[in-house]
Amino acid sequence: MKALINCAKPECAWPSRFFGSINPYMLPVLGKPLIEYYLDWCSLSGIQEVLVVAEEYDEDFADFVSNGSKWGLDATVSANSGDASDEETLKRNSNFADGGVSVMSGFFFPYYDKTAHRSEVSEDPEKRIYTNAKGPRKHDYCKCKPIELESLEKYYKLCMSLLSRGTRHLTINGYGSEPGVFMGMNIVVMPEAKLEPPFVIGNNVQIEAYTRIGPCVVVGDTCIVDRCTSVENSIVLGKTYIAQDLEIRGKILFGNKVIDPVSGHELEFRDNMFSAALSQGSLARSARRAVEIPLALAIGVSMLPAYAAYRIMGIPKRESMTVAGKGAAECAVFKREPGAKNSWFFKLGIDVDFSAAKSESYIAQRLGIMMWREMALGGKGRLRKMRRIRRGVRRGKIYGTLAR
Repeated sequence: MKALINCAKPECAWPSRFFGSINPYMLPVLGKPLIEYYLDWCSLSGIQEVLVVAEEYDEDFADFVSNGSKWGLDATVSANSGDASDEETLKRNSNFADGGVSVMSGFFFPYYDKTAHRSEVSEDPEKRIYTNAKGPRKHDYCKCKPIELESLEKYYKLCMSLLSRGTRHLTINGYGSEPGVFMGMNIVVMPEAKLEPPFVIGNNVQIEAYTRIGPCVVVGDTCIVDRCTSVENSIVLGKTYIAQDLEIRGKILFGNKVIDPVSGHELEFRDNMFSAALSQGSLARSARRAVEIPLALAIGVSMLPAYAAYRIMGIPKRESMTVAGKGAAECAVFKREPGAKNSWFFKLGIDVDFSAAKSESYIAQRLGIMMWREMALGGKGRLRKMRRIRRGVRRGKIYGTLAR
Protein backbone atom coordinates (compact mmCIF):
# COMPACT_ATOMS: atom_id res chain seq x y z
CA MET A 1 0.00 0.00 0.00
CA LYS A 2 1.30 3.41 -1.04
CA ALA A 3 0.12 6.98 -0.58
CA LEU A 4 1.12 10.26 -2.23
CA ILE A 5 0.59 13.45 -0.22
CA ASN A 6 0.55 16.47 -2.52
CA CYS A 7 1.34 19.48 -0.32
CA ALA A 8 0.44 22.07 -2.92
CA LYS A 9 0.43 25.77 -2.15
CA PRO A 10 -2.89 26.69 -0.47
CA GLU A 11 -5.38 28.50 -2.65
CA CYS A 12 -6.35 30.72 0.29
CA ALA A 13 -4.09 33.60 1.31
CA TRP A 14 -4.52 33.65 5.10
CA PRO A 15 -1.64 31.23 6.00
CA SER A 16 0.97 33.41 4.31
CA ARG A 17 -0.65 36.64 5.48
CA PHE A 18 -0.79 35.85 9.18
CA PHE A 19 1.89 33.13 9.55
CA GLY A 20 4.32 33.90 6.75
CA SER A 21 7.32 32.36 8.50
CA ILE A 22 5.59 28.97 8.97
CA ASN A 23 5.07 26.39 6.27
CA PRO A 24 1.26 26.08 5.83
CA TYR A 25 1.46 22.33 6.42
CA MET A 26 3.35 22.91 9.67
CA LEU A 27 0.55 25.04 11.16
CA PRO A 28 -0.42 23.47 14.49
CA VAL A 29 -3.84 21.95 15.13
CA LEU A 30 -4.14 21.07 18.84
CA GLY A 31 -0.37 21.25 19.15
CA LYS A 32 0.38 18.97 16.16
CA PRO A 33 1.51 20.14 12.72
CA LEU A 34 -1.12 19.68 10.04
CA ILE A 35 1.09 17.28 8.06
CA GLU A 36 1.18 14.93 11.05
CA TYR A 37 -2.57 14.32 10.73
CA TYR A 38 -2.01 13.29 7.10
CA LEU A 39 0.63 10.81 8.24
CA ASP A 40 -1.59 9.61 11.10
CA TRP A 41 -4.30 8.71 8.59
CA CYS A 42 -1.81 6.82 6.42
CA SER A 43 -0.56 4.86 9.42
CA LEU A 44 -4.07 4.02 10.66
CA SER A 45 -5.07 2.92 7.14
CA GLY A 46 -2.30 0.35 6.94
CA ILE A 47 -0.25 2.21 4.33
CA GLN A 48 3.47 1.38 4.35
CA GLU A 49 5.10 3.74 1.81
CA VAL A 50 4.43 7.47 1.61
CA LEU A 51 5.77 10.08 -0.80
CA VAL A 52 5.33 13.67 0.45
CA VAL A 53 5.62 16.17 -2.40
CA ALA A 54 6.01 19.72 -1.10
CA GLU A 55 5.62 22.79 -3.30
CA GLU A 56 6.85 25.06 -0.49
CA TYR A 57 9.81 22.94 0.57
CA ASP A 58 11.89 23.86 3.62
CA GLU A 59 14.30 22.07 5.93
CA ASP A 60 12.06 22.19 9.01
CA PHE A 61 9.29 20.47 7.08
CA ALA A 62 11.64 17.80 5.71
CA ASP A 63 13.27 17.22 9.11
CA PHE A 64 9.89 16.78 10.77
CA VAL A 65 8.68 14.15 8.31
CA SER A 66 12.15 12.58 8.08
CA ASN A 67 11.90 8.90 7.10
CA GLY A 68 8.45 8.40 8.61
CA SER A 69 9.61 5.94 11.28
CA LYS A 70 7.71 7.90 13.96
CA TRP A 71 4.45 6.73 12.35
CA GLY A 72 5.69 3.31 11.27
CA LEU A 73 5.94 4.46 7.64
CA ASP A 74 8.61 4.48 4.96
CA ALA A 75 8.37 8.16 4.00
CA THR A 76 10.23 10.27 1.45
CA VAL A 77 10.03 14.05 1.02
CA SER A 78 10.61 15.64 -2.39
CA ALA A 79 10.22 19.14 -3.80
CA ASN A 80 7.70 20.01 -6.49
CA SER A 81 8.29 22.82 -8.96
CA GLY A 82 6.01 24.16 -11.63
CA ASP A 83 2.50 22.76 -11.99
CA ALA A 84 1.52 21.18 -8.65
CA SER A 85 -1.70 19.57 -9.84
CA ASP A 86 -2.32 15.97 -8.85
CA GLU A 87 -2.19 14.80 -12.45
CA GLU A 88 1.22 16.34 -13.10
CA THR A 89 2.54 15.21 -9.73
CA LEU A 90 1.53 11.62 -10.42
CA LYS A 91 3.19 11.78 -13.85
CA ARG A 92 6.46 13.08 -12.40
CA ASN A 93 6.44 10.33 -9.79
CA SER A 94 5.19 7.57 -12.07
CA ASN A 95 7.72 5.09 -10.68
CA PHE A 96 6.26 5.48 -7.21
CA ALA A 97 2.64 5.59 -8.39
CA ASP A 98 2.97 2.52 -10.59
CA GLY A 99 0.43 -0.05 -9.44
CA GLY A 100 -1.87 2.50 -7.83
CA VAL A 101 -1.67 4.85 -4.87
CA SER A 102 -3.94 6.70 -2.49
CA VAL A 103 -3.74 10.47 -2.92
CA MET A 104 -4.18 13.20 -0.30
CA SER A 105 -4.46 16.43 -2.20
CA GLY A 106 -4.01 20.01 -1.05
CA PHE A 107 -4.53 22.08 2.07
CA PHE A 108 -7.26 20.69 4.34
CA PHE A 109 -7.71 19.01 7.71
CA PRO A 110 -8.16 15.21 7.61
CA TYR A 111 -10.63 14.61 10.43
CA TYR A 112 -10.15 10.89 10.84
CA ASP A 113 -11.85 8.65 13.38
CA LYS A 114 -9.51 6.05 14.81
CA THR A 115 -12.40 4.39 16.68
CA ALA A 116 -14.80 3.94 13.73
CA HIS A 117 -15.20 1.04 11.32
CA ARG A 118 -13.06 1.05 8.18
CA SER A 119 -14.39 2.49 4.95
CA GLU A 120 -13.58 2.73 1.25
CA VAL A 121 -12.06 5.71 -0.58
CA SER A 122 -13.55 7.40 -3.61
CA GLU A 123 -11.98 7.33 -7.08
CA ASP A 124 -13.16 10.88 -7.80
CA PRO A 125 -10.07 13.13 -8.20
CA GLU A 126 -12.20 16.12 -7.16
CA LYS A 127 -12.12 14.72 -3.63
CA ARG A 128 -9.36 15.58 -1.18
CA ILE A 129 -8.66 11.89 -0.51
CA TYR A 130 -9.02 9.42 -3.36
CA THR A 131 -7.29 6.60 -5.20
CA ASN A 132 -6.09 6.75 -8.79
CA ALA A 133 -7.42 4.38 -11.44
CA LYS A 134 -5.18 1.53 -10.29
CA GLY A 135 -5.46 2.27 -6.59
CA PRO A 136 -6.82 -0.26 -4.08
CA ARG A 137 -10.24 1.34 -3.54
CA LYS A 138 -11.62 -1.54 -1.48
CA HIS A 139 -8.81 -1.49 1.04
CA ASP A 140 -9.92 -0.93 4.65
CA TYR A 141 -9.05 2.74 5.05
CA CYS A 142 -9.44 4.71 8.25
CA LYS A 143 -12.65 6.71 8.12
CA CYS A 144 -11.81 10.34 7.34
CA LYS A 145 -13.75 13.54 6.64
CA PRO A 146 -11.79 16.30 4.86
CA ILE A 147 -12.48 19.74 6.35
CA GLU A 148 -11.61 22.77 4.26
CA LEU A 149 -9.54 25.52 5.84
CA GLU A 150 -10.52 28.41 3.58
CA SER A 151 -10.27 31.11 6.26
CA LEU A 152 -8.52 31.95 9.52
CA GLU A 153 -11.89 31.88 11.29
CA LYS A 154 -12.52 28.33 10.03
CA TYR A 155 -9.08 27.28 11.31
CA TYR A 156 -9.75 28.82 14.73
CA LYS A 157 -13.24 27.32 15.07
CA LEU A 158 -11.91 23.92 14.02
CA CYS A 159 -9.32 23.96 16.82
CA MET A 160 -11.88 25.05 19.41
CA SER A 161 -14.50 22.48 18.36
CA LEU A 162 -11.97 19.63 18.25
CA LEU A 163 -10.66 20.57 21.67
CA SER A 164 -14.12 20.74 23.24
CA ARG A 165 -15.61 17.53 21.83
CA GLY A 166 -13.50 15.87 19.13
CA THR A 167 -10.25 14.72 20.70
CA ARG A 168 -11.32 11.12 21.33
CA HIS A 169 -11.37 10.44 17.59
CA LEU A 170 -7.83 11.76 17.07
CA THR A 171 -4.32 10.98 18.25
CA ILE A 172 -3.23 13.97 20.36
CA ASN A 173 0.29 14.46 21.68
CA GLY A 174 0.81 14.71 25.42
CA TYR A 175 -0.22 13.04 28.65
CA GLY A 176 -3.28 13.51 30.82
CA SER A 177 -4.99 11.97 33.84
CA GLU A 178 -8.47 13.25 32.99
CA PRO A 179 -10.53 13.96 29.86
CA GLY A 180 -9.61 17.09 27.96
CA VAL A 181 -6.11 17.38 29.47
CA PHE A 182 -3.07 17.00 27.21
CA MET A 183 0.30 18.05 28.62
CA GLY A 184 3.73 17.66 27.08
CA MET A 185 7.11 17.24 28.73
CA ASN A 186 9.20 19.65 30.78
CA ILE A 187 6.28 21.85 31.88
CA VAL A 188 6.66 24.15 34.88
CA VAL A 189 3.38 25.21 36.51
CA MET A 190 3.50 27.35 39.63
CA PRO A 191 1.29 26.11 42.53
CA GLU A 192 -0.88 29.24 42.43
CA ALA A 193 -1.67 28.83 38.71
CA LYS A 194 -5.03 27.39 37.64
CA LEU A 195 -5.54 25.11 34.65
CA GLU A 196 -9.12 24.51 33.53
CA PRO A 197 -9.83 21.74 30.96
CA PRO A 198 -10.01 21.28 28.11
CA PHE A 199 -6.54 22.43 27.13
CA VAL A 200 -3.42 21.32 25.27
CA ILE A 201 0.01 22.39 26.53
CA GLY A 202 3.12 21.55 24.52
CA ASN A 203 6.68 20.85 25.60
CA ASN A 204 9.00 23.23 27.46
CA VAL A 205 6.26 25.57 28.73
CA GLN A 206 6.45 27.76 31.83
CA ILE A 207 3.27 29.03 33.51
CA GLU A 208 3.82 31.54 36.29
CA ALA A 209 1.88 32.10 39.50
CA TYR A 210 -1.73 33.35 39.60
CA THR A 211 -2.16 32.54 35.91
CA ARG A 212 -5.40 31.07 34.58
CA ILE A 213 -5.27 28.81 31.53
CA GLY A 214 -8.54 27.54 30.03
CA PRO A 215 -11.02 26.48 29.13
CA CYS A 216 -10.33 25.71 25.44
CA VAL A 217 -6.71 26.84 25.23
CA VAL A 218 -3.88 25.48 23.07
CA VAL A 219 -0.34 26.46 24.10
CA GLY A 220 2.46 25.48 21.74
CA ASP A 221 6.01 24.40 22.49
CA THR A 222 8.53 26.69 24.22
CA CYS A 223 6.12 29.31 25.59
CA ILE A 224 6.06 31.45 28.73
CA VAL A 225 2.85 32.79 30.30
CA ASP A 226 3.73 35.41 32.89
CA ARG A 227 2.00 35.92 36.25
CA CYS A 228 -1.55 37.20 36.77
CA THR A 229 -2.51 36.56 33.14
CA SER A 230 -5.74 34.90 31.97
CA VAL A 231 -5.94 33.00 28.68
CA GLU A 232 -9.28 31.60 27.49
CA ASN A 233 -10.59 30.21 24.18
CA SER A 234 -7.29 31.07 22.51
CA ILE A 235 -4.43 29.56 20.54
CA VAL A 236 -0.85 30.37 21.51
CA LEU A 237 1.61 29.28 18.85
CA GLY A 238 5.09 28.07 19.75
CA LYS A 239 7.93 30.30 20.95
CA THR A 240 5.62 33.01 22.29
CA TYR A 241 5.93 35.06 25.48
CA ILE A 242 2.78 36.50 27.10
CA ALA A 243 3.42 39.28 29.57
CA GLN A 244 1.82 39.66 32.99
CA ASP A 245 -1.55 41.18 33.93
CA LEU A 246 -3.23 40.46 30.59
CA GLU A 247 -6.62 38.98 29.63
CA ILE A 248 -6.56 37.04 26.36
CA ARG A 249 -9.93 35.77 25.10
CA GLY A 250 -10.79 34.40 21.69
CA LYS A 251 -7.46 35.32 20.11
CA ILE A 252 -4.49 33.75 18.32
CA LEU A 253 -1.04 34.74 19.60
CA PHE A 254 1.95 34.33 17.32
CA GLY A 255 5.22 35.84 18.51
CA ASN A 256 4.58 39.53 19.06
CA LYS A 257 1.24 39.44 17.20
CA VAL A 258 -2.27 39.22 18.65
CA ILE A 259 -4.76 38.18 15.94
CA ASP A 260 -8.55 38.31 16.03
CA PRO A 261 -9.64 35.22 14.05
CA VAL A 262 -13.15 36.52 13.36
CA SER A 263 -12.43 40.01 12.07
CA GLY A 264 -8.94 39.25 10.78
CA HIS A 265 -7.45 42.26 12.56
CA GLU A 266 -3.98 41.86 13.99
CA LEU A 267 -2.01 43.90 16.48
CA GLU A 268 1.77 43.77 16.43
CA PHE A 269 3.63 44.82 19.58
CA ARG A 270 6.94 46.57 19.21
CA ASP A 271 7.49 46.48 22.96
CA ASN A 272 8.18 43.15 24.70
CA MET A 273 6.08 44.25 27.70
CA PHE A 274 2.95 42.61 26.19
CA SER A 275 3.85 39.81 23.80
CA ALA A 276 7.06 38.73 22.11
CA ALA A 277 8.66 35.97 20.10
CA LEU A 278 11.07 33.66 21.91
CA SER A 279 13.98 33.06 19.56
CA GLN A 280 17.75 33.05 19.51
CA GLY A 281 19.72 35.31 17.25
CA SER A 282 22.24 34.02 14.75
CA LEU A 283 25.10 35.23 16.97
CA ALA A 284 23.79 33.24 19.94
CA ARG A 285 23.36 30.11 17.83
CA SER A 286 26.89 30.44 16.42
CA ALA A 287 28.34 30.91 19.90
CA ARG A 288 26.50 27.86 21.20
CA ARG A 289 27.73 25.71 18.32
CA ALA A 290 31.28 26.99 18.82
CA VAL A 291 31.14 25.64 22.39
CA GLU A 292 29.13 22.46 21.78
CA ILE A 293 31.15 21.04 18.88
CA PRO A 294 34.60 21.13 20.57
CA LEU A 295 33.04 19.85 23.81
CA ALA A 296 31.45 16.91 22.00
CA LEU A 297 34.75 16.09 20.29
CA ALA A 298 36.63 16.26 23.62
CA ILE A 299 34.14 13.89 25.27
CA GLY A 300 34.40 11.49 22.35
CA VAL A 301 38.20 11.48 22.44
CA SER A 302 38.25 10.98 26.22
CA MET A 303 36.10 7.85 25.82
CA LEU A 304 38.43 6.24 23.30
CA PRO A 305 40.80 4.62 25.90
CA ALA A 306 37.86 3.05 27.74
CA TYR A 307 36.41 1.80 24.47
CA ALA A 308 39.78 0.38 23.42
CA ALA A 309 40.13 -1.38 26.78
CA TYR A 310 36.64 -2.81 26.37
CA ARG A 311 37.51 -4.15 22.93
CA ILE A 312 40.79 -5.66 24.16
CA MET A 313 39.62 -7.17 27.47
CA GLY A 314 36.04 -7.90 26.46
CA ILE A 315 33.17 -8.96 28.72
CA PRO A 316 32.44 -12.65 29.23
CA LYS A 317 29.11 -14.18 28.39
CA ARG A 318 26.63 -13.77 31.24
CA GLU A 319 24.38 -16.62 32.35
CA SER A 320 22.32 -17.51 35.41
CA MET A 321 22.77 -20.34 37.92
CA THR A 322 20.44 -21.86 40.50
CA VAL A 323 22.00 -22.73 43.84
CA ALA A 324 20.39 -25.74 45.50
CA GLY A 325 19.67 -25.78 49.20
CA LYS A 326 17.02 -24.49 51.56
CA GLY A 327 15.20 -22.26 49.10
CA ALA A 328 16.85 -22.11 45.69
CA ALA A 329 18.81 -18.96 44.93
CA GLU A 330 19.46 -17.45 41.50
CA CYS A 331 22.83 -15.84 40.82
CA ALA A 332 24.57 -14.42 37.77
CA VAL A 333 27.57 -16.25 36.38
CA PHE A 334 30.14 -15.40 33.72
CA LYS A 335 31.97 -17.88 31.54
CA ARG A 336 35.67 -17.30 31.06
CA GLU A 337 36.81 -17.51 27.47
CA PRO A 338 39.97 -19.41 26.52
CA GLY A 339 43.12 -17.34 26.86
CA ALA A 340 43.69 -14.22 28.90
CA LYS A 341 41.17 -11.96 27.14
CA ASN A 342 38.79 -11.72 30.13
CA SER A 343 41.34 -11.96 32.93
CA TRP A 344 41.26 -8.25 33.78
CA PHE A 345 37.48 -8.36 33.99
CA PHE A 346 37.84 -10.57 37.09
CA LYS A 347 40.98 -8.91 38.49
CA LEU A 348 39.40 -5.45 38.55
CA GLY A 349 36.15 -6.62 40.16
CA ILE A 350 35.16 -8.47 43.32
CA ASP A 351 33.75 -11.31 41.27
CA VAL A 352 34.80 -14.81 42.30
CA ASP A 353 36.45 -16.98 39.68
CA PHE A 354 35.56 -20.61 40.44
CA SER A 355 37.10 -21.89 37.23
CA ALA A 356 40.60 -21.04 38.53
CA ALA A 357 42.44 -23.55 40.73
CA LYS A 358 41.60 -21.92 44.06
CA SER A 359 41.05 -23.55 47.40
CA GLU A 360 37.66 -23.65 49.08
CA SER A 361 38.94 -21.38 51.88
CA TYR A 362 39.92 -18.74 49.29
CA ILE A 363 36.50 -18.96 47.67
CA ALA A 364 34.77 -18.66 51.05
CA GLN A 365 36.95 -15.64 51.88
CA ARG A 366 36.01 -13.89 48.65
CA LEU A 367 32.37 -14.69 49.20
CA GLY A 368 32.69 -13.27 52.72
CA ILE A 369 33.90 -9.98 51.23
CA MET A 370 30.86 -9.90 48.98
CA MET A 371 28.60 -10.69 51.96
CA TRP A 372 30.02 -7.82 54.00
CA ARG A 373 29.49 -5.52 51.03
CA GLU A 374 25.85 -6.57 50.77
CA MET A 375 25.37 -6.09 54.51
CA ALA A 376 26.94 -2.62 54.37
CA LEU A 377 24.51 -1.68 51.61
CA GLY A 378 21.61 -2.84 53.74
CA GLY A 379 20.48 -5.64 51.44
CA LYS A 380 19.29 -8.22 53.99
CA GLY A 381 17.52 -10.33 51.41
CA ARG A 382 20.60 -10.42 49.20
CA LEU A 383 22.75 -11.20 52.24
CA ARG A 384 20.69 -14.34 52.95
CA LYS A 385 21.07 -15.26 49.30
CA MET A 386 24.87 -14.89 49.53
CA ARG A 387 24.93 -17.11 52.65
CA ARG A 388 23.13 -19.86 50.74
CA ILE A 389 25.59 -19.51 47.88
CA ARG A 390 28.52 -19.71 50.34
CA ARG A 391 27.13 -22.92 51.86
CA GLY A 392 26.71 -24.29 48.37
CA VAL A 393 30.36 -23.55 47.58
CA ARG A 394 31.54 -25.41 50.68
CA ARG A 395 29.45 -28.40 49.66
CA GLY A 396 30.92 -28.34 46.16
CA LYS A 397 27.63 -27.50 44.47
CA ILE A 398 28.72 -24.37 42.56
CA TYR A 399 31.13 -24.29 39.66
CA GLY A 400 31.91 -21.55 37.19
CA THR A 401 32.31 -17.86 37.89
CA LEU A 402 30.04 -15.97 40.28
CA ALA A 403 29.37 -12.31 39.48
CA ARG A 404 28.10 -9.53 41.70
